[in-house]
Amino acid sequence: MQVDHFKKFISFSLVGSITLFPFLVLPSMVGILDDHTSLSTSMAGWVGASGSFGAAIVGIILALRIHRLNFRNIAKISLILAIIIDLISAYFVNHGLLIIFIRFFAGIFYGMAHVSALSSFPRYSDYEKGYGLLYVIEFIMSAIGLYLLRVYSDFIGASGMYLIFATLCFIALFFVRALPQNTEDVKPKKSSKSETKLLLTIVSLTVLFSYGIFEAANTVQFTYIERFAVNLDFSPNQIGIALFWSTIMGIPAAFIIIFIGQRFGTVPPLLIGIFISILSLALLLSTKTFFWFFIELCFIGASWSYCLTFITTLLANLDKNGSIVAAGTSFATLGAAIGPAIAAIALSNSNFFRVFVLSIILFLLAFIGFTSVITSERKRKI
Repeated sequence: MQVDHFKKFISFSLVGSITLFPFLVLPSMVGILDDHTSLSTSMAGWVGASGSFGAAIVGIILALRIHRLNFRNIAKISLILAIIIDLISAYFVNHGLLIIFIRFFAGIFYGMAHVSALSSFPRYSDYEKGYGLLYVIEFIMSAIGLYLLRVYSDFIGASGMYLIFATLCFIALFFVRALPQNTEDVKPKKSSKSETKLLLTIVSLTVLFSYGIFEAANTVQFTYIERFAVNLDFSPNQIGIALFWSTIMGIPAAFIIIFIGQRFGTVPPLLIGIFISILSLALLLSTKTFFWFFIELCFIGASWSYCLTFITTLLANLDKNGSIVAAGTSFATLGAAIGPAIAAIALSNSNFFRVFVLSIILFLLAFIGFTSVITSERKRKI
């Protein structure tokens, strides 16, 4: 990896991670909203889902014009607007449906900056290693955020949480200058196909829908994993430690692609990761002790990070200009929005068994979808 590219990848990764931070700390966010506002547990889940819906919508719109976008300006403007929305959220945090509506718009602005950051990677060589770096930083931020928000939730409160989000967006503004512009020397690679034609190929659609289902599977369990631990009578400190280390395990998992690259392709290693997620969740269904909860959660966190690096590389392989990556971000965000929503529906009288079974079913569907890519694309190296 070239030194100049590495520096840019660091900036892309920081912007991409910060603009995903509300999602990265979703369990703790739901817990804080449940414990420190008038919102119900189900309503708190919908707050998380609303932001993801906003990000999903804007991701599709950007994907259709990704070859002509100025990523730097889009990220800068959207981050400023995200800061304003976060400050408004801190004030209206107890206003039920209103906060859901406000966070929908927050998702739009967070999503614009996030897509700009992720679509910048394929403009440079060794982008798969850049994505590995992105997920390392994401999981570091997630680990720290999950732990601190859980352990210090009484001190931070719901309003304080949104002020933290605003502060992080302000910090991200200092790194957007690294994102490419249309006037820079780094140009999108010329393509004979328009964004629409690229998006509508069978392989692209299969990968995009599988990615969305994969993220839905993860967010179904992720939304209520903290509440599940509370239901098992684990202490706040135990829960914070488990969430912290399960996320930390995602860091070495994300490093795997940095070392092996695409030596074994993208889909076969990905399928191994999904299988680990399914197995870990199946074991979690019968867990009663903190030790096994901790171990299984660590495997889930590691497999999530590991899979994301190969999925994003697979998307970039389909279009080096970034349109598939942008669309993938949208489908993933839509899945991340649907996940908490259907998890809230599945949850009944704290019946977390149904939530985890739903997650397993979705993982199986994603596994089948990605497997079909191998079958239909034997002659194409992706």
